[in-house]
Amino acid sequence: MGTKRPWSYIALAAVAALLVAMTVPASAAHRQVIGVGYDGAGLGDLSFHDMAHEGLVQAQEDFPIFAKELDQFTDGGQFLPLTRVTRTLANTSDMVIGISFLFVDPVLATAPHRPDVNFVIVDSAVEWLTDAPNVAGITFAHNEGSFLVGAAAAMTSKSDVIGFIGGLDIPIIHEFEVGFTAGVHHVNPDTTVLIDYLPGFVDPAPAYGAGVAMYDAGADVVFHAAGFAGIGLFEAARDFSLANSHVWAIGVDADQYLAVPADLQPHILTSMMKRVDLAVYNAIEAQVTGTFMPGDHQLDLAAGGLDYATSGGFIDDLVGDLEALRADIISGAIVVPNP
Repeated sequence: MGTKRPWSYIALAAVAALLVAMTVPASAAHRQVIGVGYDGAGLGDLSFHDMAHEGLVQAQEDFPIFAKELDQFTDGGQFLPLTRVTRTLANTSDMVIGISFLFVDPVLATAPHRPDVNFVIVDSAVEWLTDAPNVAGITFAHNEGSFLVGAAAAMTSKSDVIGFIGGLDIPIIHEFEVGFTAGVHHVNPDTTVLIDYLPGFVDPAPAYGAGVAMYDAGADVVFHAAGFAGIGLFEAARDFSLANSHVWAIGVDADQYLAVPADLQPHILTSMMKRVDLAVYNAIEAQVTGTFMPGDHQLDLAAGGLDYATSGGFIDDLVGDLEALRADIISGAIVVPNP
């Protein structure tokens, strides 16, 4: 298993200050300026976007860069279209990194007019762009990482009923579902996997309701791929366990055990860590070293792009078996399905 370091997450109260574009001093113009754009979920999601920010922070420590962060909400509460976020960053940056597949259209509209700027879209392929020498896409083998936490869920479950909650019923989230279900059934083909999808990644209330429904239906482990909305699942696990037997939840993207309040931690079995921080860091390193390559780049298990968290110690006894599965996936002995 890859070396992990604790992730420090920004307090929500400090987010606004971080999102103000930084002015680059004229005396330091030789430094690369990296602009990072976030969609409406933004920083403070304890998941996908916060992982991206951690990668930027690490890059600032390692490389001579200036960083600018901007999301769709201004200090005055105005909601900015992602195209405007992209163009604003491109006006003063050497590289723009969009943290969401939602940046595809804004980058497509902006990149041809700014050939002097490199663009990276995290969580989207760009193979369909036929003439985009300054655009790269970074994707993840979500199915592979989800397979491992699915196996952990099946090894832990006593009821042989397990749940999956997706943030939206869209292809990218289907990758989590299919991989997770495959991991569950690899360990126990007789396990029932309940599946539900939410209306989005921001509101925890629907995830709470979906989680309670699955626990009521007999699930004792539920995995969410729903960003900040997944906090509702953790709350459902806590509340259900108060009146019933202990149930588990599995987090996503970040090591969510480290991000949530203490009363939720006893219910987070593990998290499927999607190394968005590594994607951001690698993109910045390529920019600084002059090795930027347009086109598609995928981070899979072999590249260290996905992992499972062990914080809390709840799956310590399973690590040996999970590492054997990881090795089999990397070697090709196990081929994880993808939708």
